[in-house]
Amino acid sequence: MDWGNPENDDEIFNIDGVKFLIKKDLLAKAKPITINYIDDGGFVFTSGLAKPNCGGCAKK
Repeated sequence: MDWGNPENDDEIFNIDGVKFLIKKDLLAKAKPITINYIDDGGFVFTSGLAKPNCGGCAKK
């Protein structure tokens, strides 16, 4: 995911007023991707790349 300006190889999602950018090639490998907002003000990302019992940051 990228917090900067969109580039040609980015997929852009606007969800409830929040813009998310992800490289198209990473999206193809990682989908489905789920983004959940947690009450203390953060986000939890999970994806098809996540291993069991991991917070979503692991790679296969």
